[in-house]
Amino acid sequence: MGGVVPAEEVNARKRARRAIGTEELSAHTVESYLTLQRDKLVQEMDALTGALVQELHEACTKAKASLRAEFGPEAQVESPETYTLTMTTTAGPHVGAKFTLSVGPESCFIGRSSGKKFRLKGVSLPKDNEVSTTHAKIELQRGQLVIVDVGSTNGTILDGVELDEAKPYPLEKGTTIHIGSSKFHVDDIKK
Repeated sequence: MGGVVPAEEVNARKRARRAIGTEELSAHTVESYLTLQRDKLVQEMDALTGALVQELHEACTKAKASLRAEFGPEAQVESPETYTLTMTTTAGPHVGAKFTLSVGPESCFIGRSSGKKFRLKGVSLPKDNEVSTTHAKIELQRGQLVIVDVGSTNGTILDGVELDEAKPYPLEKGTTIHIGSSKFHVDDIKK
């Protein structure tokens, strides 16, 4: 950008500020002189920053036009990958309940809580007292659905194997998940 002021110009401005005649100086109190100098500095700064802002605005406009020319309106942003997981409760107080989860960039939580993140996008198991408030989560990692125990009190079991806390385990069609006294069968996973 061409907004850099040459050193000679800066020094000339400083000299001009210092070169106030004795008559002009005697007409001011210290306070009015300082106020006058402040106002002059503010005007200079406004002029300099205004020019810089204008240059930046012009550069952004050019970059925007360049991007539009390169990618055009037909360029589409790739939507994030989303999987649909369907599972049925086969044991516990919620037996027979079916859950369909849409798993993408955000995790789906499983727990006893009836909070919004469980009701709308996860699995809420309020009747199962052995399930922690936030028990586990299902998420997408490197193109695969995984389940992660998030530090539950009673643990999470996947196909008979107890999960280590905070470690992701792959989910597949036919997998059995045991959370609290509830047991789930993964019926289907679709991309």
